[in-house]
Amino acid sequence: MDVANIAKDELSNSSPDNISSLIIEPPYEIEGKWFYPKNYKSFNQIGVASKIRNLEVGFRTSNGERYHPDVLSGAHASLALPSIVSVTNLSNGYTTNVRINHRGGYSNINTIELSPSVFNILEINSDVGIVEINLINQNETFVLKEAKTYNEEKKVNKAPVSSVSLETITTIKKQPDDKDSNLFKNGNNDLVIKKVQAGKIYLNITKFSFKKSAISFKNGFNSDLNINIIESKKGDKIYYNVVLGPFNDIEDLYNVQKNDTFKQYEDLSLLIL
Repeated sequence: MDVANIAKDELSNSSPDNISSLIIEPPYEIEGKWFYPKNYKSFNQIGVASKIRNLEVGFRTSNGERYHPDVLSGAHASLALPSIVSVTNLSNGYTTNVRINHRGGYSNINTIELSPSVFNILEINSDVGIVEINLINQNETFVLKEAKTYNEEKKVNKAPVSSVSLETITTIKKQPDDKDSNLFKNGNNDLVIKKVQAGKIYLNITKFSFKKSAISFKNGFNSDLNINIIESKKGDKIYYNVVLGPFNDIEDLYNVQKNDTFKQYEDLSLLIL
């Protein structure tokens, strides 16, 4: 049984739930996966943050700015360049604003790469951490067709149309509003503390509209890891998520999702229950 085809068939029958439909730059391909930079009106993701590793002091970022590890900056696959986002460390609620001026985070799970200064201020004490990303604003002067936000060798004339939702990282439990935030008392007001809800972390492989499809996928999936089916709801729609986990160690989750077995699934994401 080809479990990948089961997932693709199910996805082709579902309507996309894109946050925005305005593509602002040419789609580009990284390791066989297509990305569609968009002018998002709103944007929220929960995923793994890792450190920026392909830039050194003084190197140009994707939008032509100079990189320095002491600047609160980050890399993302599809946000407009530059954009300002709030990034929250979900292990302690520490939140700071980050300037997105580079491309990176090409995995559905490793959604953002951050400068070492962001890791320090958020007190992410390992190489990776679970974070929530919320778009604050973006500088429209950089929303230009000429903006160089991808490698020239990746430039294409026509990209395949994606029938899969871009909003792939979801959480079932709603995070508190910003009114629950409290200023952290430091000189620059760079940091706020938000109340966050802890939960078990699962790796969502794919989701189905019909339980029978989810059961067939689970039964045909070859993995030594713990695999389960969890129900989730979006509006009035019930979905059946096939998940691995729960994971207690973030680095274990990060390493699992890099396995070639899972890279083929477009809707690979995190669930926090």
